Amino acid sequence: NVESVLAIELLCAAQGIDLLRPLRSSPLIEQIVVAIRDVVPFAEHDRVLYRDMEAVRKLVADGSLSRIIGDRIE
Repeated sequence: NVESVLAIELLCAAQGIDLLRPLRSSPLIEQIVVAIRDVVPFAEHDRVLYRDMEAVRKLVADGSLSRIIGDRIE
């Protein structure tokens, strides 16, 4: 359940960051957004998001995002 909730939060955050382009976030956040966008495209129109949420959940579950973060945050 926690992985699913985190996936939803990350998906919403990535969408919000992309809506604010051309503004940029920190390099770490930008790397995370790139990783999310590698598996889920920007939502230009309404669509069912279950597949997107599952794709991001897999990034959380397999440690992909943890490897990006590494020991850069406390």
